[in-house]
Amino acid sequence: MKRQMKVWLGAFALVVIGGLLAVMLASATPGTAAAYNEPGRILAQTTTTTPTTAAQPGYGPGPGYNNCYCQGDENFSGPGMGMMNGYGRGGMGRGGGAGVATTATGPLSDATKAFLTEAIQDEYQNRALYQAVIDKFGQVLPFTNIVRSESNHVAVLTRLFTNHGLTVPVDSYAGQVQAPATLSEAFQLAIQSEKDNVAMYDRFLPTVTEPDVVRVFTQLRNVSNNMHLRSFEYYNK
Repeated sequence: MKRQMKVWLGAFALVVIGGLLAVMLASATPGTAAAYNEPGRILAQTTTTTPTTAAQPGYGPGPGYNNCYCQGDENFSGPGMGMMNGYGRGGMGRGGGAGVATTATGPLSDATKAFLTEAIQDEYQNRALYQAVIDKFGQVLPFTNIVRSESNHVAVLTRLFTNHGLTVPVDSYAGQVQAPATLSEAFQLAIQSEKDNVAMYDRFLPTVTEPDVVRVFTQLRNVSNNMHLRSFEYYNK
């Protein structure tokens, strides 16, 4: 009888010790959470992970891409300088461009000649305004980018004049335009100037028939509308 009692006590002690060992093993892994549905059986383990957020594209200082203010072939292809360094904060800069064929595609009508003169005078005026703003308020974006773009516009139009044997009008606006009293007013004036520039090319294009002029007017119009205007509106916050 005593022998049988000792066997039962030994079996009971083994069960108790086994249970204690299971508890100790479960508590020894604080980095994971274990799920149980039966004693001593682990069904699943889960770990804590930190969610990540995908990087978002942005607009900001950076080299322009796919831009061509160049004197290339009829397809306006070839390397060129980006129109602007981009707008916004962080990310790849956007640009736009226009090219001019190396030879004239035909004689110009008197109306087209007048449009060319009006166009380059408007680009002169905008360039002078943006430079005046920089001179008064410092290196303010996007004025510092767009003033260079206006010089590119002037260069493209100048090439059209020379291709067709026309005298390039003198820039009478350089150093003669006064900046507004406040930077806020400067932004408002710049936004309106770009809108007026787009409207000017919209007025020209239904009448112009010369292919090289149509291409340049269309490009400059799109750059003013899609790049300059959007950039000024973005920064004017």
